[in-house]
Amino acid sequence: MCYAEHHLKRMLAFSTICHAGIMLAGIAIGGPLAFAAMLVYLLGHTFIKGGLFLTSGILLHRLRASGERTLFARGKRLRWTTLLWFSGALGLAGAPPFLLMIGEAGLSKVAEEATRPWISWVFMADGALTSAAVLRVGIHTFWGWGSEPITDEAAEIGELPETAEEDQCIFWYQFVPAAICFAIPIALATITGWLHVLGETSTIFSQQSGMAQLIYKGEVSSRQFAGWSEAFIGSAIRGASVFGVATLLALSSVFRRRLKRPMRIGAFLESGFHPLRSLQSGHPADYVLWISIGLASVGLATLLLARS
Repeated sequence: MCYAEHHLKRMLAFSTICHAGIMLAGIAIGGPLAFAAMLVYLLGHTFIKGGLFLTSGILLHRLRASGERTLFARGKRLRWTTLLWFSGALGLAGAPPFLLMIGEAGLSKVAEEATRPWISWVFMADGALTSAAVLRVGIHTFWGWGSEPITDEAAEIGELPETAEEDQCIFWYQFVPAAICFAIPIALATITGWLHVLGETSTIFSQQSGMAQLIYKGEVSSRQFAGWSEAFIGSAIRGASVFGVATLLALSSVFRRRLKRPMRIGAFLESGFHPLRSLQSGHPADYVLWISIGLASVGLATLLLARS
């Protein structure tokens, strides 16, 4: 659904759901290393996604639109916005030098130790799809390559900017928040000396005796945490490969009319999912319905677990 979206904010929201699944997989595997890696992944994703949302706000302010088709070829002069947007695409792929690479390394390591190496392929597929969606929008908006983008009903719903219509200039300070959001996960991935603190805390959190000692006595016993630095190189290679696949997928959408039908993989993913679109069309009532179903399902599952 992330790749099938053509409204910027809905696309980014679906990518958040996609990456939340990666984090839940880490929690499901369990253990100190999985929990620490999940927190690293969460931290990196938070800043990257925040930067992308801020960048989409810049586009809405400057170009007065959030739909991919409406934005087509209108951002060619927005050089700094282009840099920010494609930085987010690189970060979502888990490629170096972003922090998601470090989190993915830990999650993939614990998946292999738990004899579930296929989970790493799921991580790579998630990163490729979400990064490709952002790349596709960027190529269409900032470079104007290919033919007119595919669109959907939700993307045609207009969104009014929060600024006056005559005030469409972009000042330097409007780039600062997004730039900070992208700079922090790069800095945290470069300087990894803080990881052991998070690892030791995760070790305490994952053991009942350590948590009880912390809560009732206020004492923290010394915990050793080996870390997962040996997995960084493999994760960097996977992240770079994922970004390459995402680029090819995005280009298969952008140049769909020039490619033979079997090669139009991106265009197929964009235009499909009609049953899912009917269930989540973008109307506010859909959000109310699905959050109600979700809360009821979680409540029922909690009740059944408590009774057992």
